[in-house]
Amino acid sequence: MKKNNGSYALCSWLKACFLVSMLMITSASWAGTISNVSLLDSKDGDMLIIESDEPLEYQIFDLNEPPRLVMTFPNADIDAAVVAIKGAGAGVTNVFPKKNELGVRIEIALSESLSYEVDEQAQSLVVHFQAVKSKQAVGNKAVVKKLQVKDKGDMTEVVLKGFNLDASHNSFLTNKNRTLVVDFWGGKSQLNKERFQFSSQRVKAITVGEAEDRLRLVVDLNHVGQMEQQIEASPEQFVIRFGQVEHIETGSAKVESVDFQPNGRLARVMIRTDVTNPVVLVSDDEGKTIIDIKNASLKQGQERTQDLRAFAGPLSQIDTYKNGENVRIVVRTRETVETTSFQQGNVFTMNFVPEEVAVSTRGKGKGDSEFTYKGEKVTFDFKDIDIRNALKLIAEMSDLNIIMSDDVTGTLTMRLVDVPWDQALELILSARGLGKEQAGNVLRVAPVEVLRSEYESKIEARKGSLQLEPLVTEFITLSYTKVEDVKTMLKDASKTAKKGAKVEGAMPSADNSGLMSSRGSILIDKRTNTIIIKDTLSAINNIKRLIKAIDTPIKQVLIEARIVEASDQFTHSIGVRWGGSVNRSTNTNFPGAVAIGSTATGGVTTGGATTGGVQSSITASNANAILAGGQTAATGRGFLVDLPATGNGGSIGFSLGSFSNAINLDLELSAAQADGTAKIVSNPRIVTSNLKQASVTQGSLVPIVTPGSANNPATTTLTKAALTLDVTPQITADGGVILDIVVTKDSPATFNGATGIDSKAVTTNVYVKNGETIVIGGVYTREKAFDKTSVPYLSEIPVLGWLFKSETKRDNKTELLIFITPKIMQGKSGV
Repeated sequence: MKKNNGSYALCSWLKACFLVSMLMITSASWAGTISNVSLLDSKDGDMLIIESDEPLEYQIFDLNEPPRLVMTFPNADIDAAVVAIKGAGAGVTNVFPKKNELGVRIEIALSESLSYEVDEQAQSLVVHFQAVKSKQAVGNKAVVKKLQVKDKGDMTEVVLKGFNLDASHNSFLTNKNRTLVVDFWGGKSQLNKERFQFSSQRVKAITVGEAEDRLRLVVDLNHVGQMEQQIEASPEQFVIRFGQVEHIETGSAKVESVDFQPNGRLARVMIRTDVTNPVVLVSDDEGKTIIDIKNASLKQGQERTQDLRAFAGPLSQIDTYKNGENVRIVVRTRETVETTSFQQGNVFTMNFVPEEVAVSTRGKGKGDSEFTYKGEKVTFDFKDIDIRNALKLIAEMSDLNIIMSDDVTGTLTMRLVDVPWDQALELILSARGLGKEQAGNVLRVAPVEVLRSEYESKIEARKGSLQLEPLVTEFITLSYTKVEDVKTMLKDASKTAKKGAKVEGAMPSADNSGLMSSRGSILIDKRTNTIIIKDTLSAINNIKRLIKAIDTPIKQVLIEARIVEASDQFTHSIGVRWGGSVNRSTNTNFPGAVAIGSTATGGVTTGGATTGGVQSSITASNANAILAGGQTAATGRGFLVDLPATGNGGSIGFSLGSFSNAINLDLELSAAQADGTAKIVSNPRIVTSNLKQASVTQGSLVPIVTPGSANNPATTTLTKAALTLDVTPQITADGGVILDIVVTKDSPATFNGATGIDSKAVTTNVYVKNGETIVIGGVYTREKAFDKTSVPYLSEIPVLGWLFKSETKRDNKTELLIFITPKIMQGKSGV
């Protein structure tokens, strides 16, 4: 039956459904009389008041096509004076009370689907309907034109700019508080792309999309330190803050009420203030949710603790109190929950949903961004309803023709609120062990075992037909792929299919031999690169499709590497050498003279006497040159302090002495400094096919001498010192290249006078766009040394200590940089 065939047929069908369902309900405890039904209009929405002489038992059915609400009162009666009511045209349009054999039925016709709440009073029911939005309000949808993410100290801000950004929105945390989802109902995006990547402290990425008349932002979060949240909305800017949120100066607000509303396993907390859009800060802390209303005060009597342990659902307690300049509401939970929040005007609403219920609602654990169930939302509240009647009701909502086998039996007790009809169908079927198969708009429902048995029968029939199907032979010549590879692929597919068929619980297939049937055979001719297949026609067609997909030319990649090795060497040395002699005559025959000083030989003969000391002499002929600061002409002299500078440098010598050689003094200051740079550039290139490893090596053999011993002579081994580039490219769908790279650079080096190999290597995996250059790594070494040689104790004398020591400083730097440039070589596609 179509939805648009008229209200009479629909009402008749619903009447039958309600009749069956009511028969399954036990007789009510109360059977009062409805004395009055009245409808009141207000700016906050319509109110329907149902008065009776005693409390009434009731049931509510929320239907959407057309939008209406049906209330049934089992075993109740209605006063004859109660008549139908006509509404104002918006919201509640008509109210039809009617007495039937089961009790009283009141059908409430609505201009559109509206949310509602039922307030149970002593002897009356008050149904509050959501106010209908005016045309102007409906047109004020949020429009996002610009998106920014920025860090401010220990806080990260997501800033949306556009129009009407203070419109109705919904936000909730999911994925264990690693993802924030924000929905703007009816919103639009004018951003130039859908996904944005960021390198901020707490925001990794934001995905923006439109679906089901909403604009959704999915914010991927990094949990770093304190993770408070805050949303501040204005017409032109919407700001979400994460981290250690700063206090924002706002106008004062008063919290008028904090109300708890149970709803089965779900729970709702509504916070009403005297201002619109107050600044609300929400954070989680180990089993409790903390809600801070910034710069607010509490209405008298609202500072309290609400004990909720008597109610079913995830909440156990709500604490409301003043916290400095703010009002804090602490909601304590007794199980893991997911929260959603909604701020409309001066009412902030927070929903608490148990985690397993939230996962089921999203559709068997799939991500929030996937709208798994697309059906129209329905609300069911039945006790012991026949499963056939439940499926009939779903058939009416879904426009499906449902066929049920005779073994579809049993009853259900269920309460589903705002659940897509296709999800409700899945839940009903799984609860009773039923399965389904669909062809067009016809849905067949039967027990799972029955469907499985039928499927297996079909498989057996299919196998029998395959055994009778004739075999044909096909010759296929390959152009770019080796026949051995194709043969191996077909054999592996057969093995995998047979192995999978043996897995317990797996649905059997018509043929467990992969692409080839169990009767097929394959031969190859390497010389002509031809494959010969004998099999059924359908199997050969499948193999041809495979070959068409894989027998294509492989793209090639030119990888060019530039390896730069730069060195900077610096050596600075300073030293001193000095000595002298003193000659004295004794005016005796022996010893005739005494000399004390330094010579290179350790003893000289002066004035006919042999001295026991050392002497450094000077002649009168070169005294002037020596006194002038030139090098001493005498060679082979020794020094009392012999600490010259290392390396090739310069020196200044002084020799002072008397013409009689009575006193001689030699002084030599030396210094050396070496400063040099070197740069070695290697440029290996290599061409390889996609996903094929290639290697290029350039170098030489270096003799390495191994010292011998008394019984074993020294040996010389030739060791390779080479530059090696190993690379495996993978061309991506967007034209980039993923490279697996190993670069090794071995070069000869001298270590303590022996020849060895200095090795540098880089191993990495990188993604590079075609033709771009990337630095994949660098090896930086620096050698700093300070050497000091001195005469003990004397070198520590201030100032004069420089005459008894020498110093050498070294600072050598070496850096290895590797640049990689991949280029995809364009050619014929071969397809």
